[in-house]
Amino acid sequence: MNIIKLLKSKGLRAGKVRVDFLQYLLDAGKPISAVDILQKESMQSVSKSTIYRNIDDLLEAGLIESVYSNSDSQLYEIKTDHHHHHFNCTQCGWMQCLDVSELESVIKKVESKLSCNGLIVSKHILGFEGFCKNCK
Repeated sequence: MNIIKLLKSKGLRAGKVRVDFLQYLLDAGKPISAVDILQKESMQSVSKSTIYRNIDDLLEAGLIESVYSNSDSQLYEIKTDHHHHHFNCTQCGWMQCLDVSELESVIKKVESKLSCNGLIVSKHILGFEGFCKNCK
């Protein structure tokens, strides 16, 4: 993935912080928090306000999305065309992306019923919580 081209295609400047931020999200392979980003060595000299401003810009551009989490911190991941859900360990905070395609047909039925009642669903948030194999 060419991050610079991706940013420019959304009308965003491809500054070092944004490029590093997106690269970190890609490399992490899991949702991460702003605190995680600030603790990264190359980001330690970057102010919190700069990180949060970049998060807002990337969310607005549709390049990242916020992820349901049971932690106190908001988590973010690269937005993809492939919709998925997450399992979150309530003990240690470990998170795994889930591909539960069977669930999507049930969700579509619920959205259809809501639509019949005059409601418009813009998105759904569904997460699974429990204990990972290390904490059970």
